[in-house]
Amino acid sequence: MKKIVVAVALLKFATYSYAVPGLEGEYLCDSCHGYLTVKATKPNTYKVWLGVGGGSCGGMDYAKSNAARPVGNTFTLTSKLKNKVCKTKITVDGDHALVSDSCVQPEEEEASTCAVLGDYTKRDAKG
Repeated sequence: MKKIVVAVALLKFATYSYAVPGLEGEYLCDSCHGYLTVKATKPNTYKVWLGVGGGSCGGMDYAKSNAARPVGNTFTLTSKLKNKVCKTKITVDGDHALVSDSCVQPEEEEASTCAVLGDYTKRDAKG
């Protein structure tokens, strides 16, 4: 029985060791109201949620995927806005992430409590 438990524990560890180092975490926007979470679920597969962390749109989804696959350190999430296909690009670099979108320009979000585009900083694991 102990051998089975150890084997399962090692298998679980091996699964998460395929994650690209440094992508996982919670990120807060320095210049907007966005909140970003990235969590490894399988080898090279992540659950990504980008939404509004506060203000009148707090908790609203902007872009999400339960099976996002990065190319290098960049996630591209696709959505639709009316009849237009939009691509939200999330590039993680160390403790920072940059979020942009093909359908919305940062200037369009100025002074909005629903803004999610901009620079993010990884939240300290201690709080």
